[in-house]
Amino acid sequence: MKKISSIKGLSITEVLVAFTIFLIALLAVVQLFYQSISIETDTKLKEMAMQNASVIASYIKTANIITFSDSAPFISGPTGLIDSNSTTFKPINSAPLNTLTLTKPNLFERNITAITINQINSTTFPATLGYTRVALFTITIRYQEKGKYKTITYNFSLSRDFIR
Repeated sequence: MKKISSIKGLSITEVLVAFTIFLIALLAVVQLFYQSISIETDTKLKEMAMQNASVIASYIKTANIITFSDSAPFISGPTGLIDSNSTTFKPINSAPLNTLTLTKPNLFERNITAITINQINSTTFPATLGYTRVALFTITIRYQEKGKYKTITYNFSLSRDFIR
């Protein structure tokens, strides 16, 4: 009869060590996957917010709804369009923007402020040269992600030419 000199196979300790290393590697892959989904979600929300801000800016530029004063730094538009301060937000599709086609409007809020260039520096940009008819608009879009508000800001200028 022949005697077996060595036993082939793995011990329970070797199996447990290999399994632990495998689980640690798997956990790293799962965490990387979670972070990539989080980044993708944030990017999509920012992209939708920028797209909505661009639609609103195009509407303001082309709808001929903004009125300038020739004698004083004054801008007016439809009721509810221009906000008096930069801290008040309202639903993005509230009037007068309720007719626009916006991307997922229920996720976003807006704030729109405007000042004439003359209001920035009346010495450099005097009203007598028509600087009351050039306005700087700031559209701020706000959305919530993971319980925190995030904002994007879109700035543009608008002017109405006139001949004296």
